Amino acid sequence: MHPISAGERVEFRLWPNDQPYTGTVVEVREAVPQADPRIRRVDNEAHALVDVDTGGQAAVALSELRKIEG
Repeated sequence: MHPISAGERVEFRLWPNDQPYTGTVVEVREAVPQADPRIRRVDNEAHALVDVDTGGQAAVALSELRKIEG
């Protein structure tokens, strides 16, 4: 079981600007290791799809997410 699940509020930072973002987890996905370099790096580790508060959606490694309490 992952420490983060769908529906939870999270904070994260995206490379390269390192600006903090917040959003709601839509789905948590298991790692699917890929040898093809065209595949997103995040697919190689457990990650979440997050609806970003400022718009759009991001795939973020679980290790990069921080739960927002309350």
